Amino acid sequence: MPVTAWTATSALDPQRFAPGDRFAVLGSCPESLQASWDLVVFQAGEAFFPLQPTAALQCGNRVSLPDAFTLRGEAPDCVALDLHAAIARSELRRRGPAGLPSQSACIVVAPVAP
Repeated sequence: MPVTAWTATSALDPQRFAPGDRFAVLGSCPESLQASWDLVVFQAGEAFFPLQPTAALQCGNRVSLPDAFTLRGEAPDCVALDLHAAIARSELRRRGPAGLPSQSACIVVAPVAP
């Protein structure tokens, strides 16, 4: 019977992605808040929403959002959290990263070069 080797690595601040890589999302906000979150990925002029918006989660440092997602494509992605799901998805599709609230930051993750 053949034996298959399997290796897993993780990075807390990834800058590159390869086909099949999965990303979990950690967000931080003041512990005194409860917040709902929405995740948006901007790539090649389009906005994608790979996860469902969360119900209210207790804030803190490195709060884990439920579920994980993958990135596809050949262009860099800008991945951002919309705290409180404050901006409508239609607005983010229309305005792109410029439509993000001030407390959001785009983290750029680029595909691994072939």
